[in-house]
Amino acid sequence: MKKILLVLFLSTLVLAGCKDNKKVELVEPIIGGEVEIVNIARKEDKYGLISENNDEILPFVYEDLEYTVYDYSVDNSKHFIAKENGKYGVVNNKGSILIPCDYDNIEYIGSDWAVSGDPTIFYYKVKKNGKWGLVNQKNEILVDMKYDEIADKSSYSPALLVKVDNKWGAINLNNFVQTISCKYDKIDYTHYFRCSDYVSDSRCKFSDNGGKTWGIISADDGRILLDCIYEEIKEDADLADYTADDEVDYNIVKKNGKWGVLDKNNNTIIALKYDMIYSPALEYNGGTFYCEKDGKWGLLSAEGEELFGFENSSLEELEMAVLNAEE
Repeated sequence: MKKILLVLFLSTLVLAGCKDNKKVELVEPIIGGEVEIVNIARKEDKYGLISENNDEILPFVYEDLEYTVYDYSVDNSKHFIAKENGKYGVVNNKGSILIPCDYDNIEYIGSDWAVSGDPTIFYYKVKKNGKWGLVNQKNEILVDMKYDEIADKSSYSPALLVKVDNKWGAINLNNFVQTISCKYDKIDYTHYFRCSDYVSDSRCKFSDNGGKTWGIISADDGRILLDCIYEEIKEDADLADYTADDEVDYNIVKKNGKWGVLDKNNNTIIALKYDMIYSPALEYNGGTFYCEKDGKWGLLSAEGEELFGFENSSLEELEMAVLNAEE
């Protein structure tokens, strides 16, 4: 409670300066590491860091400071994007310069947790001479600065989406090799991540016709796993997120205005003839699908077997029927 009151008090206080008697104005308190408070502060037109006791941690030489992430690899270390002489870098509250202010722009895009399980490796996309690349918090260049755009990193995929000449591709963060050439109109992350064993997946959705139809491509080797012929693809998030069986993979797809279900080998297990399909839970030995046809809802198994007939006028009515049958 005392810490909270201190932050509230400091947030409205103009602090006395150091030896030069210039005023130091508190800009933003950054709380982390359970007890340590670090304050972004401003002296005249420059920014620095001070402790909760007003001790200077980082000198007032920066044109801007922005907090990004808490670094578990260094005790109570917090990263800040810094701007100096119009250029950007990264510093921390230990007074260390992690990435020199040499870049035209810099953005924090995530940690390495989904790739290697290590949450202490941090990725920053950096821009120089109009092109983007990738570095870590040690300023090691992981991806050369040659891309027009780098998308924000997905929390659950080792793929990193990149753009050149208005076309998209992907880099695999396991080895920092571009495995998908920049030749697609659109690429997006999929969500095959499994909470049960923290397995991420390198599959991406792609379109080569401006988003009219979609397919699935692997960021491991660039193989097309599902042809670009579907108007919409719903990844098996509801199914895969909670199963320990890595062999259970489904794609709910839409073609010619109708929905169906494909297995992991792209075999049709539920015909593309339904107005809507929703995957609710892992039941009945490997998944079930709520399906709507002609205004009526029924329940099908992952093998296409009809578990509940199409006699319900709404999804809610079907869900209630399923619950009553389980009691």
